[in-house]
Amino acid sequence: MWVWFLLAGGMGASITLPPPVARGPVLDGELEPLWKTHGVEISRFIQVRPDEGEPITEPTRAYLLTTREALYIAFDARTPHRKPQAYLGRWDRVDGDRVGVYLDPFGDGQNAYEFEVNAA
Repeated sequence: MWVWFLLAGGMGASITLPPPVARGPVLDGELEPLWKTHGVEISRFIQVRPDEGEPITEPTRAYLLTTREALYIAFDARTPHRKPQAYLGRWDRVDGDRVGVYLDPFGDGQNAYEFEVNAA
């Protein structure tokens, strides 16, 4: 499976998944050392909105981690100088600051599952 991110310097990039670890991370909102020691770190993102193709304006890092059964993706998108813009809207509508990922399980570059989340 490929994971596709919008990275600076290109429209998108496929990231090869890291080797699986024996147990997955604790899902408690904290990035335990496992993410950095056994995961893949990604940090060169570009914007989709409002300035498509421009570098992101806030420091953001993503970490990929796998077990034999699961793919884990964590984002560190803390904004030290302001609160995140987070809005609740209708189903499938995510506004404000957000992060997302496209999963291309077929590897064809034509079909993907998209997941987006914001602080709300």
